[in-house]
Amino acid sequence: MKRGTFLACYEGWALDDALAHLKNSGGEVVELGTFGRSVAMDYQLDDLLQKPALRAELVQRVADHGLQISSLSCHGNALHPQIEIAETQIALFDDTVRLAAALEVDTVVDFSGCPGDNPDAIYPNWVTCAWPDDYPKILQWQWNERIFPYWHEKVRFLEREGIRVAIEMHPGMAVYNPRDLLRLRDEVGPAVGANLDPSHLFWQQIDVVGAIRFLGDAIYHVHMKDSEVRRANTHQVGVLETAPFSAWRDRAWLYRTLGHGHDESFWRAFVTTLKEVGYTGTLSVEHEDVLIGAADGIEKALELIRRVSPADDGFNTWWE
Repeated sequence: MKRGTFLACYEGWALDDALAHLKNSGGEVVELGTFGRSVAMDYQLDDLLQKPALRAELVQRVADHGLQISSLSCHGNALHPQIEIAETQIALFDDTVRLAAALEVDTVVDFSGCPGDNPDAIYPNWVTCAWPDDYPKILQWQWNERIFPYWHEKVRFLEREGIRVAIEMHPGMAVYNPRDLLRLRDEVGPAVGANLDPSHLFWQQIDVVGAIRFLGDAIYHVHMKDSEVRRANTHQVGVLETAPFSAWRDRAWLYRTLGHGHDESFWRAFVTTLKEVGYTGTLSVEHEDVLIGAADGIEKALELIRRVSPADDGFNTWWE
């Protein structure tokens, strides 16, 4: 496993300054976003697709800092019921996959998407309950009429390009837990796997180490991000929180830097279990902690990962 960071966390930084900080903090790889069709601060997605020399320049700039590109990310809602929003995300996903293939990067991170509740809907409908009976009917329609057809089509495209997608299990999206991730994968095939971001699972009371074992070789990418359930506020709202992150004092849970929601012993078990199931990919820090600055949080997270991670991915029983 290699330590890395999602470059988007360096909002406002110059590219070379961000890469230098990542390397000096113990990073080995970098995850690049394509949001707004901008890539790595200084590049545009369309230019990179059209100009091999520009792609080579980007790869070399990353390599000049002793780093490699681990993955591309284009989180969005391709199943949005407003067609213009959906089409924008579909085009972004398709071009991100094409860029990944051109860069010889095998993994793209995205969301499953979340549709509306009928063909005439204008907003997504995230269903989280089984009663009244309307909700199971909505879920059946969403999966059979929107989610499965879309991802069947995209899997054919991914297979042609030689790329796999790591779906981030995220609130507000149809796939927000391990069971639904495997439901989608079982239907459409192994081009779809998981981006395991435990910060979205903690507050749902999902046993994250158990989730790793449940997902097994379906884990294609890992975001290293913590979260903290704030018991001082859960008596008011539970954990289905809708307050904005800017109102962090009032929220029932917050995203946190590694070690500030769960202690080091948890993260040691987390990484060990990833190794047990055969994961050898990236441990990519995603910093979204309102209480700790980006540079400080990235440094702390990478250092914690260094301490808890084995030096290699092998298994050794020399004493037998």
